[in-house]
Amino acid sequence: MGESENERARDYSYDAAAKDFVSLKGVMAVAGETYIPEFSGMSRREIERMLGDEPRLKSQNVKFRNMIGGSVELDSLFLLNTPEGPASLFVNVETERRHWRLEPLVNRALVYISAVMFNQMESGGDSQKYEKVRNVYAFWILKNPPAAYRNRDLVYEFRGRDIGGGCDPPICGTIRLIVICLGDPMEKRDGISLPLRMFDAAMAGNYTKEERLGMLEEQGMDINELLEKDIDSLSKRELEMVEAVLDAKAEERAIFIEKMASMVMAAMERLGISAEDAMNLFEVETDFREEILVVIESRT
Repeated sequence: MGESENERARDYSYDAAAKDFVSLKGVMAVAGETYIPEFSGMSRREIERMLGDEPRLKSQNVKFRNMIGGSVELDSLFLLNTPEGPASLFVNVETERRHWRLEPLVNRALVYISAVMFNQMESGGDSQKYEKVRNVYAFWILKNPPAAYRNRDLVYEFRGRDIGGGCDPPICGTIRLIVICLGDPMEKRDGISLPLRMFDAAMAGNYTKEERLGMLEEQGMDINELLEKDIDSLSKRELEMVEAVLDAKAEERAIFIEKMASMVMAAMERLGISAEDAMNLFEVETDFREEILVVIESRT
């Protein structure tokens, strides 16, 4: 089934809602406390003061071109104050509503980070210019991550290794990728970080505004009027997503579900795998999975 206007609208709605939420200074402070080493040892309130006086952080939309005519567009690039100095850290925030395998997504994120790194450089090879390159971190927030990574936050760092084992090179802190894999905010597993709980609660699709606020309060977050307003905005956007799905042509969706169910059943029979594994193999989006399972059950 080709990409529809409704699908693009849902992508845009989720993307806008998530980035609006991250741009709140209080939210960035919670994320920074866990994910940004420059803020290590600082309290959340200290980080908020460091980030400035405005309740919402400003981001830039930037487009970088490469030598072969392609381009990379970042629509949410923040320049943050840190203890290293004002405007000393780039943070790129990206979102993905659809199901992606992790490997190509990490490659995509590293391309974005590299573009920001490269475009800081002036001409010439003076070593001092390289010392002045600002660190670049990226947050990628995945609505439908691979099942194995749901409710997990994954950090990628550039590490060195001594082949002979004689020393332990330091971590290169210039780049860092944080992949935030959303899941059910009600999951009780130990080890779920505060910012992951926060993003789960804010962006979960099956809970009311009041339930979300309660989840955040349980995590010890200070819920002020601004945050309540933003949560309410997210809820409205997600209602728009649901309406868009209901407005889509039911016949087109039903045909796709029937065809995909046939493919899944064939894979189950030939490969001896479960329906869930077969749907992972075909990278079926979460939105369709329950309907496909219903069709499979009706045929068996």
